[in-house]
Amino acid sequence: MNDRAAQMVAEHPAAPKSAKDYRFVVLINGGSGSADFIAIKQRLTAAHCALRIVNFVALHDVSTIEDKVEKAFIHAKNNRLAVLVVGGDGSICLAVKYALLFDVPLALLAQGTFNLFALHHGLAVDTEKGIAQIENSHIEKVAVARINDLPFITGANFGLYPELIEQREKYQSLTGVRTRITAYISGLHTFLFKRKKLKLKMTTPDSSFDVSAQIIMLSQNRPHIENLGLASDHWLKMLNNQLLMIVAKPETFLDKLRMMGHRLLGKLEDDLQFEVKPVSEVVIETRRRKLKVALDGEIYELTTPLNVKVEPNALALFKTTVDQ
Repeated sequence: MNDRAAQMVAEHPAAPKSAKDYRFVVLINGGSGSADFIAIKQRLTAAHCALRIVNFVALHDVSTIEDKVEKAFIHAKNNRLAVLVVGGDGSICLAVKYALLFDVPLALLAQGTFNLFALHHGLAVDTEKGIAQIENSHIEKVAVARINDLPFITGANFGLYPELIEQREKYQSLTGVRTRITAYISGLHTFLFKRKKLKLKMTTPDSSFDVSAQIIMLSQNRPHIENLGLASDHWLKMLNNQLLMIVAKPETFLDKLRMMGHRLLGKLEDDLQFEVKPVSEVVIETRRRKLKVALDGEIYELTTPLNVKVEPNALALFKTTVDQ
């Protein structure tokens, strides 16, 4: 490229690629939320749908989900396709992992219980609005957080939180009901009556400090942060290419009740046993060889030390600013 051509490219950069420039492989997790996935498939194949669908992959069997997702992304990479994932945050997190690995553009149709990643990026969680958004979307590069090179889209949670997730799954499995209400009830019981405490050493580029707490969270997700009662611009503005480290260290049952009251009043940051600190990257050390961590609702045992950081402009995501 000569100097004149390079100058023209710099002055007139190419428009971001849109959904209309791609054909899609669609991954559908029938276990997420309560939507009618047959109806979604019919809607995506309707004559008036602007999306060009190559094929559908059903993710109904938990034991085969990761293998199917990986093969779908390999197929997309080899054939210059994009992937549309229909499901909750768990399915989306898995899709993000392989979208990053194979550098494949990703579109989301959120159909889960919380849909935190979609909401973080301003994507609709209503099926019809979500499809309309995708039809009019363009690719935008967005940041993704990683822990030991494993991406997460909502939060990395330590201490009592992994047990909270495990108890929630047991409760929902017994009742057969997967809703926000059952999740909150199970989580509330675990938080109030468990007293597990975790001790960690945290090292950032600027400092090193010890943490002893029941719950330690690292999150870059706005809805997740807002749900904790940290909705002020002071905190949300810090999420650009940074994580918020959230530490809850109540000592007694009454401390927990007080902390819950502060959260309900939107004043959780005023609680003396609650701390918030912005970090761009952090190394987490402990005496344990492996540490249990809840990533986006899934439990992992990761080898320590843990390296957590935000990678800017990592994921090619279909987004739109058009209000559908």
